[in-house]
Amino acid sequence: MMYNRRVMGIFQNPSNAGELKGDDCCCGMAVNNVFGDTVKIFIKVENNKVVDCKFKAFGNVATIACSSIATELVLNRTLEDLQNFNTQEIVKVLDSIPESKQYSVVLVKEAIVDAVKDFIKKQVRLNKKNKNAK
Repeated sequence: MMYNRRVMGIFQNPSNAGELKGDDCCCGMAVNNVFGDTVKIFIKVENNKVVDCKFKAFGNVATIACSSIATELVLNRTLEDLQNFNTQEIVKVLDSIPESKQYSVVLVKEAIVDAVKDFIKKQVRLNKKNKNAK
């Protein structure tokens, strides 16, 4: 399988690898049950915008490169925008992804959407807690 230089460079030196911890951070996860690739996307949200993003991924070159690029693309975006995240943004930045690895882009999007869902769940719990404290 042939990857372009951009994809290989990002794979070999990914940005924002790691995780975010804390009450103001959320995590989304997606797993490809066929190939076993797993992506976790961590986001920190302030004023309805993503202010920090990290990833952990287990998988092929494309999965790691897509995850790394996604952490940059989601910064300063609203949660509403992330729910409609367009996978073609990742492909455009990477120039191309082999057809057989397109599932990697979808996997990253699923993890992003799951992180937004986690944030919403945390907000609902926090609101209930605050409401009950009054």
